Amino acid sequence: MNIVSEDCTGIKETACLPPQNIYTPEEFYVLYNIYSINQFFNSWWTALNAANGLAADTITAIVNMISPPQKTNVELFEILTALASSLAFLDVPAGLALAGIAVGTATKFALEVAQTAAQQTPNILKALYPQGTLAPATYQIGTIGAEMASIVMQFQTSVSNTVNLIESNSTAFSIWAGTGAFTGPVPSLDAEKNQLYQTLNTFVITRAYDSNDVIATVAMDTDVQQLWANSSNSLSYDINCPYYDQYGVCNAWWHDNSTNRAYALDSLRHMSKNFNSDMETIFSNNWTTGALLFAGADQCKGTPNYQQSPGISDFSPTQGLTTACMSTLTMCTWQMGCNLAAFCEFSDCPTQDGFEMNGCGDGDSSIYSVNVPYGYIGDFLTNANPLSEVCNTGP
Repeated sequence: MNIVSEDCTGIKETACLPPQNIYTPEEFYVLYNIYSINQFFNSWWTALNAANGLAADTITAIVNMISPPQKTNVELFEILTALASSLAFLDVPAGLALAGIAVGTATKFALEVAQTAAQQTPNILKALYPQGTLAPATYQIGTIGAEMASIVMQFQTSVSNTVNLIESNSTAFSIWAGTGAFTGPVPSLDAEKNQLYQTLNTFVITRAYDSNDVIATVAMDTDVQQLWANSSNSLSYDINCPYYDQYGVCNAWWHDNSTNRAYALDSLRHMSKNFNSDMETIFSNNWTTGALLFAGADQCKGTPNYQQSPGISDFSPTQGLTTACMSTLTMCTWQMGCNLAAFCEFSDCPTQDGFEMNGCGDGDSSIYSVNVPYGYIGDFLTNANPLSEVCNTGP
């Protein structure tokens, strides 16, 4: 093969150019895959620089809003994994669609290729997700913003090492190039930058809420606005949800249209708190989305290592690679179909302190009462009973 020399080794912004149309189809295909794989990781490497400044300022704002304990610690590997996991959410290149590969809404194209690589060339993924190969480093959550430049530089090294390994190993190259997934145009810089930004923000937001004992709740098969509009006479109290705003938020709830589930945040320390202001700030500033924050945690609960490390559940041939679990929020489901005289709050979590029968403090012993969290959607709300009282009085 008489090849015109191009430097496609590692990350070099302008050195690797597409092959000229002077080769046989087979030669051109191999050379174009070398170029395309290099350009995909090159564009991702560049997006890290672009996202760095945005993320640094935003992380500081997130920490100031949620105000987690100052000594909340985050491991360097967890931060790098959060950055690496953004790969799974990028838009699908045209080449993957042409290859006929099925792509899930959460995993996108990277997992289709990476799951095979995890089984046959695990050293490639370990270069990108360098667990056990880094010097131990721990950051207090409030300092992550200030340390972003250093953190991003370390991750860029992982991206560069990944490209070198793919290009220097014929078996690995065949696996990554064999699907044709990289023959389409690379995702745009803006798309990559935004996904890196939101993925890292989601990790920081949920870790900060975790440190403040804030959980997520879900009401299955529930449209809160319709519940308010059509069932107000049969609700125990007015949940005040006249409409969803542009972010899908109505009062304390975010609604997932795709699953008809209503999500909310719930403080285990202050269950009278309404998190509407937090959600409006988070979504209006594009820090993350309801799908990443709530639906992601809901989909990932029960998967291996959920809430232990973001992004990756396993490298093993049996489990493959999962990078959809960026939200580490505890997810609890409101109990429905409950005997109203029984003491039940969640179907899959312990009852929180403050959820209390006869807890409304009005001294009327002729009726039973229950003190519920602000975002409560359960039988005590939906089955109004003249012999019962529901309140939200704190703590």
